[in-house]
Amino acid sequence: MSSNENQTATMPVLKILHSSDEAMRALLKEHGYSVDRFSAKVPTRNTTQEVELVPLPGGWLRLAMDESRALSGQLVSDPVEQRPVGLPFTVTDAEVPEVHGWLSQRSDATSDLAWWLRILRDPKRESWAAILYDSTDPEPRLVILGLYPDAVVYADPAPAIALVESHPAKPDMARARLVRISQEGSFEETHVIAEGPAGGVRLVPCALRRFLKVARGVRSRRIWQLFDIARPGAPEPIDTLQPLRNPQLADVGILDDDPVLLEAINDDEGCWRADATLIEGNRPGQCWTVAQGVGSVRQVVANDGCALLRVGASDEQHLGEKLLYLPVNPLQSVSPTQLADSPGSFRIVDNASAQSVGFVVHESRPGGGAMKWLFDSRGGVLIEPALPESETRSHRATCLSDDGYEVAVDVRWRGDKKFQGPVILHVYGAYGIDLDLDSDPQLPDWLDHGYAVATAAVRGGGDAQRHHDGSGLRRERSVADTLAAIEWLRSEEGPVVASQVCAIGASAGGFLVASLLVETPETIDAGVIVNGYVDPLLALTHLNSPTKLADQDEWGDPLGNPQARAVLERLSPIQRLNKPTADTLVVIAARDRRVDPRLGLAWVIRSRVNGGHTTLWYDLEGGHDLWGRGVDPSSLVNWVDEALGVGPFAGKACLVSTRTEAG
Repeated sequence: MSSNENQTATMPVLKILHSSDEAMRALLKEHGYSVDRFSAKVPTRNTTQEVELVPLPGGWLRLAMDESRALSGQLVSDPVEQRPVGLPFTVTDAEVPEVHGWLSQRSDATSDLAWWLRILRDPKRESWAAILYDSTDPEPRLVILGLYPDAVVYADPAPAIALVESHPAKPDMARARLVRISQEGSFEETHVIAEGPAGGVRLVPCALRRFLKVARGVRSRRIWQLFDIARPGAPEPIDTLQPLRNPQLADVGILDDDPVLLEAINDDEGCWRADATLIEGNRPGQCWTVAQGVGSVRQVVANDGCALLRVGASDEQHLGEKLLYLPVNPLQSVSPTQLADSPGSFRIVDNASAQSVGFVVHESRPGGGAMKWLFDSRGGVLIEPALPESETRSHRATCLSDDGYEVAVDVRWRGDKKFQGPVILHVYGAYGIDLDLDSDPQLPDWLDHGYAVATAAVRGGGDAQRHHDGSGLRRERSVADTLAAIEWLRSEEGPVVASQVCAIGASAGGFLVASLLVETPETIDAGVIVNGYVDPLLALTHLNSPTKLADQDEWGDPLGNPQARAVLERLSPIQRLNKPTADTLVVIAARDRRVDPRLGLAWVIRSRVNGGHTTLWYDLEGGHDLWGRGVDPSSLVNWVDEALGVGPFAGKACLVSTRTEAG
């Protein structure tokens, strides 16, 4: 394409990117779209209580949240018989005017239950609030607005809240603060403990609730530090000899009443090692190797003189994890005890305190849903879940990308050992993130409708090395790996043979779907883009985002780096969108602060102008990861049924599409 042709093709796109809300609506109406409502069928309300058991120093806490989102708690004798101990209590935010109508996202409490912290979210925008309660008083002691969901409550030696918030003077920056609270419920002391790009400042509590893991920096240069919240004055990071490698692989427990840092290290030979370091004051003390083994540690949660480890295979081709109990002995290396073995994966719930009575572990089996294990503090099984009945089959294999790189492909389906039919491919491939099929609440819906569901561990996701190999100037690798996965799914090489492929990508995954649609349209039969970062070039050159610094680190800086600009220009999906593509559904949330909705709208209109059949679902009240409240969960499946011409909706008009005829 000549320079003049390129400019002509880009002008309408830039007009959209620079338009006001009213101008954007007018453009949509001009091109045959009505955005006045987000059409949906409201499902029947679920009135059942959500119940959770939490191990505490003095026993087990039974938590329940009812349909009004009121939180009730009751100490019980044990998780099996659950005999009440003491009086129950209730924490509710229904009468707090500052957060009227907001949704409870999670709760946190000090280990003695003296202080409670509720994290709420405004359902109409990406905005959070924290409410602090004294358990002896039903009225909230403190309401904090304008923070991120990263917030933790402490009570040693006095109540304190660690939180992440937007930087007050720098719109693309964030900061972490420690706020010490007076007995009257007001700010007594506040200290900034970290600053960094928005999206780069993170808080992760340790099992011993004196300590806090704090991150700052973009992903390629992120630094994790350990803080002792109980030390008076302004918190200083603990000298851990070297920065923490991964917050999931490090935790602080206790050993003979002293804090001890336990950190797992995975090497390049498929082996792991667990090292322990006593913390003396704000400096490291005695260090030793606790244990070692074969595989890859994925999570460490410490306790009093012990820890639990999740260990998976060292290669990405094999499914399954082991749950190991590890005594911490300073005198000699020990052998861990295997507590459970899963064909899927575990997730150890972080304890409220290291002097805990036990552990809570969630297990996800391929296609079988989540199960819950309860262990005592020494690894004894208190409750072993019954194996779920599932007819879901699973398979993981590797295929070769165009440069010989091995890409792991994970698939779920039902029925015969050999599946032939439509396949849903979930894609992401950025920010070091991989997708977990079994954690997707919509997986049963796809399987019930006769689909196989797959995902691929492409470059750009995963560990530090795989992320590095598919980000920035190497972004083309993530596209090539995705194409290799599709080719494998369509071949006869595995147990799944795709007759049709629908690629689904949310956020950064939207870039991969858009790239497939324009680069190799013959490889997919339909695409779904949800709040998609469909064109990094246009986003980084013409739009502002609070996470711009993190996005530049991930995709490259086209304004400051000519090489990065050349790569993004070559890959730009919107600029290459010059002919009809496969049927596409684009979901856009008007209040999305991480991906500007104008980016998705530019794709929709550009596609429409080129004769593409693109359906728009436009949620006027939704945010980046909170869209379509009240939408029937089957709506997405029904749209794909129609687009592919399969299932009961084949050949019928989609009932939830907002696309109309012009005029």
